[in-house]
Amino acid sequence: MAGLNDLLPQAAVRLDVRVTDWREAIRTAGGLLVGTGATTEAHTAEMIRNVEENGPYLVIAPGFAFAHARPSPAVLPDRDVLGPPGATGGVRP
Repeated sequence: MAGLNDLLPQAAVRLDVRVTDWREAIRTAGGLLVGTGATTEAHTAEMIRNVEENGPYLVIAPGFAFAHARPSPAVLPDRDVLGPPGATGGVRP
């Protein structure tokens, strides 16, 4: 089983990110996943499409959302990773 340091590599974490909307927040998080070699740009597009189709279901608690998409070829093999940017000021739907 992967440890937290395996799932959350330092390169996948950015704090105090300034974004203008939820799409930019997801693009930022997706860029971190692409940068660590965990996903492709297509996964980022899939995460955005999920919110467009299903609404902001990914909000877990005030100030915390967990964007994700279904398993697909856009998630690269043998990679489990989290990529949470910390958006300063939060993001509204």
